[in-house]
Amino acid sequence: MTVQLRVSVEKVFVIFALLFGMLYAIITPPFQSVDEANHFLRSYAITEGQIVSTKQDTAVGSVLPASLFQLVKKFQYLEKDITKQTSFKEIKNSFAINNNSKIFTTYPNTALYSPAAYIAQSAGILCGKILHTAPLSMFYLARIFNLILYCILGYYAIKCTPFLKLAVFLILLCPMNISLAASCSTDVTLIGVSLLLFAKILEYSFNDKSLSVKNYTLLGFLLLILALTKHNFYFVPLLFLIPKEKFGTKYILNIAMIILPSIAACLIWSKMIAGLYVPLNPQADMYKQIDFIMNNPIKYIGILIATTFVKAFRLFITSIGVLGWQDTRLDNLTYMIYPVLLGISIIYSDAKNFILQNWKKYLIVFTAVTAYIIITTYLYLAWSKVGANIIEGLNGKYYTPLLFPLFAVIASSINTKSPDKNIYNSVYLFTALILASGAISLLTRFYDIFPYMNYSI
Repeated sequence: MTVQLRVSVEKVFVIFALLFGMLYAIITPPFQSVDEANHFLRSYAITEGQIVSTKQDTAVGSVLPASLFQLVKKFQYLEKDITKQTSFKEIKNSFAINNNSKIFTTYPNTALYSPAAYIAQSAGILCGKILHTAPLSMFYLARIFNLILYCILGYYAIKCTPFLKLAVFLILLCPMNISLAASCSTDVTLIGVSLLLFAKILEYSFNDKSLSVKNYTLLGFLLLILALTKHNFYFVPLLFLIPKEKFGTKYILNIAMIILPSIAACLIWSKMIAGLYVPLNPQADMYKQIDFIMNNPIKYIGILIATTFVKAFRLFITSIGVLGWQDTRLDNLTYMIYPVLLGISIIYSDAKNFILQNWKKYLIVFTAVTAYIIITTYLYLAWSKVGANIIEGLNGKYYTPLLFPLFAVIASSINTKSPDKNIYNSVYLFTALILASGAISLLTRFYDIFPYMNYSI
């Protein structure tokens, strides 16, 4: 029997996400999340009507107010250098920077992103423009609007999933994802939409209703946003988890209605940004790397396997949380406790009434493995030296959307239990403590508030 709670899991999520998200947004100095400066610049360019970035020689970016460039440069000294710290006074004084002269500002790694990935951030910046606020105020508004979007997507992901509500709660609230939610990162859209899409797939799979036009539209829209955010089509096979009879007599046509708009949108956007790509690493060359893989497929399989083992620990800790510019590790207890909480959430997932058929489990595992290969290969193309023996740039956040489907397979394969109030309360308590510990890690990394503590990574 499902436990009836006074406050639902999704409402607790929103409370935690807003509370700790706002805390992280305030504590984390400007542009101190990975690539946050370039995400902000891209968001601002969109509000200026520069939907497609421009290329000048080998530089890609837009003509933007000089104050944005000045702000980015002002806090650049903090990036990846744990010996450097700032102060709230320095941040406060930076609100005075407001130079409206225009200069060409580069942001090569975010120039290829479509505006769909920046809906929330751009809305925050537009509000700042309407209110005639300082550029740094617009930056914080972009963070806040991104956090609000994350709360909305997370709320409905937890609400809609028929089981694994606590597991989705924990995925959304791990320190890594909350720190991203409190930044200008497009990972907010990627993670939030991915979890909501799979939650809706599970909901439609297990309820007794046939799909309506509204359901088709929602699935198609979520898939469209995913595709335009990072060309993520690896969730398409999971649509086939929904029983065929739910689609009515025109099964193929209805599936096509969901999938084809995303493909068309990606083709159009790819055409619009053709010629904007520049290597992100001086030693990387996407086209030469493709040739290497095509000519050495067996060797590349070995590189994939070797990278998986070599980078396993990094993938593990960055899935839970390594904050800032990947230079702020959490307390070691967090890395031990969080997997335990996830394990408990799967055991007490109330999945016994929502068993996936074996072929559906195989489909999910196959999709997850394929997605892992695609994501990792993209990183090999974009970041690694041509022919490198280890793939660089791996980060757990890229694979976070795969956790929910894999947890569903595990929960459907074991003897799960219904959680009681003690389980819920214990998970809530430890989650709050872990997020508070993450805030302390950020404070000690970026501010000299504990001068007698010897902070080290």
